Amino acid sequence: MATAAVITPCGAQTETDYELEVAGVKVTSKNCSDLSVIEGVSGRVGYDPYENYLFLYDAKIESKNGVPVVLAKKDVEIFVVGNCTLSAENAPCIVYEKGGSLYSTPSEGTLECYAPEDYAAVLFAEKLNINGTELEATGKYGVAGSGDSAALGIVRGGLKAYGKQSATYNIASFEKEGVKFMSPEGFYFDAELRGMAKDGKLVSDTLLISPAKRYKIILLKDSYGDTNEEEYYVDEVNCNDLSVYDFVEGKMDYNPDTKTLTLDNVKINGGIIIGEDSLTILLKGTNEIVNTLTSGRYDFGLGYLFVDTASIRGVNGGELKVTSQGSSGTIFIKNSKSRKFSRFTIKDCNMEVNGRYDIVNGAAGSSRPKDFDAGSFLALPDMVKKKTVRSMENEGVAVSIDNSNVKLNCTDNGSPIIVMTGGIELLKCRIISPENATIGENYIMGADGNPLSESVVIGSESTPVEIDNVKNNSVPGMSKGVFTIDGIRMDVDEKDLPAGLYIIDGKKIIKK
Repeated sequence: MATAAVITPCGAQTETDYELEVAGVKVTSKNCSDLSVIEGVSGRVGYDPYENYLFLYDAKIESKNGVPVVLAKKDVEIFVVGNCTLSAENAPCIVYEKGGSLYSTPSEGTLECYAPEDYAAVLFAEKLNINGTELEATGKYGVAGSGDSAALGIVRGGLKAYGKQSATYNIASFEKEGVKFMSPEGFYFDAELRGMAKDGKLVSDTLLISPAKRYKIILLKDSYGDTNEEEYYVDEVNCNDLSVYDFVEGKMDYNPDTKTLTLDNVKINGGIIIGEDSLTILLKGTNEIVNTLTSGRYDFGLGYLFVDTASIRGVNGGELKVTSQGSSGTIFIKNSKSRKFSRFTIKDCNMEVNGRYDIVNGAAGSSRPKDFDAGSFLALPDMVKKKTVRSMENEGVAVSIDNSNVKLNCTDNGSPIIVMTGGIELLKCRIISPENATIGENYIMGADGNPLSESVVIGSESTPVEIDNVKNNSVPGMSKGVFTIDGIRMDVDEKDLPAGLYIIDGKKIIKK
């Protein structure tokens, strides 16, 4: 359950009317901090005039005498936490004379609205946004527009609507993101009928729209200088084709069963936040990720990995170029709380990373950025003083580069690799330049024994392993070892494999 919002204390000397009523009582600067004192109201209810939201926390509100439970004469956000119920007598439950929104942290807010059979449960004139809240609306109409341009939007929320006449009514347009149409089977939005329809008629049975299952992956659109980047969650609806977004070129998809994010000749103008542990980024062809943000929270290239383990692997020498113009790590791996260090692997690929700090890992803490169980940021080490920055036990490998060609192009006073916990490992590859550079405890060290603040080139001892697409039972390039059907090597014995299709010693095998 989310932490309850803090309602700003009201009580200004001059009473201000906020153009909002709850159970027939005007909300003003005198009473807005605690509206639970109103007759018919229980639970935590308050209004924040600075943020312009009405806060409901496990609230139950009943209105009588023909007045709505909530009457908003201006755009207002209703912030729903927990299980809340609104019921009206001879009136709609919620009336937006303009537009408004219902907001909850996904899966942490439900709102039930019950109106008599002669009224809509939720009535709005302009646009109603349901963002994260799961709304159940029952009345003559579940949700209805009162104006010619009334629009409905649902983002990662849900709607269960039942209307004596129809579940939805007089809705001019509809937008959705991260939701699934559940029942009745085959329903759709019909602009001519102005509502959700099936077989040419508005749906009068119970209508169910559910939030799609989200995965811990967020795509960020580069705002080109604006710190308010657009965020798009990967979910069960969009995961098969992430190229639908205008900042993603090429072919990109996510397989939740294998936890594989595939980039096939992709260019992303933005970044990626990943919280799915043991996720693999699979590279096919030539790929590029560019983030031009130079300030704010997301000034990175590839993104933040809130994980214990993650890897980037190439198919047929797949390539990835990552560029950040910000001051944070271009690839920043935050250790999750469950382990003392993370492991990030670059294997069988060609990779170029450009930024001030190219690859950085950090230690666990107490914050929860987004909904990912991750640690708080650690300040990057003072490269001028060349401090050792161990904050936890120095066990395991934090960054592993295996059979890959990697260019780490850091800017002045930056660093190609900073490892705060764990160590650095090179397998089947070596440092080509600068000469006499070595692997140190926290950094790549120069010939003078100090951490490098210049670019590093790491070369494979052979060309990257070629892993062909599986077309025949005999698979070239996989003569020994266990691979997934996508060509990812697995560090597991054959006897320990779960049921599925694999490539074992160069042949496709079905494990039962």
